[in-house]
Amino acid sequence: MRPAALLALLTLAPGCLSDGNEPGAARALDYLEATDDELGADVVFALQIYAALTGEPRAADIARARRARLAPADMARYGAFLDLDAPVLPAASLAGVAPPADAPDPEADLGDDRVATCPEGALSCDVSAQCEDFARLDSWGYVLTHQALWLLVGSWSGCALPVDVEAHRRALASRLAAEARFDPVAGDLFFERLTMLGHLGFADEIAPEWIEELLSSQRPEGCFPVDEATVCHPHPTALALWTLALVQ
Repeated sequence: MRPAALLALLTLAPGCLSDGNEPGAARALDYLEATDDELGADVVFALQIYAALTGEPRAADIARARRARLAPADMARYGAFLDLDAPVLPAASLAGVAPPADAPDPEADLGDDRVATCPEGALSCDVSAQCEDFARLDSWGYVLTHQALWLLVGSWSGCALPVDVEAHRRALASRLAAEARFDPVAGDLFFERLTMLGHLGFADEIAPEWIEELLSSQRPEGCFPVDEATVCHPHPTALALWTLALVQ
């Protein structure tokens, strides 16, 4: 593919991500509207969520326009995903949740395709034994963020998941927060951690300094970085907007 302390940092007004003179949200939307870089279904989905959380009509318009430009094959594969009602899970706290026993590893990689196929399968409540094993892994990096996505998609789809959803979302959130503390560097994976942490219901666990890092990474043209080598890309830009919608 809402901590009060942050309000002083963001001073969010419609179309504005920071309290400076630059209208950061508007610039990000300008970039996503005009860029020639490919916008996949993942970016459209993040834009739809940003629009739903903020009530920003321009974001909804851009999402609709970009959705209409998706390839038929992408719509056949991801159309149901884009049609999901995707509410934030009920607010919760990590107080009393034991921290992970193992050390964060942002480079963790399964080396197979379950990071994609398991969240897709959850759209239709198709949870194979392999995906149940995937969901229960104690992992990090993109594996962890896609475990969280699997749980969210299953919850949005009304699936009877083979896990204790409440306990599982707390365990995943604990790992997401631990890895964000370990690797608080703006980029695609960092933004994925924050969106998943917030959408699982733990926006209050998103530290103000993580939002400072996110805001400071925005490029003058409005986009956000994948990493040091790719400093401007639609996917992290949409994720950054999604994150900021969760903490406003």
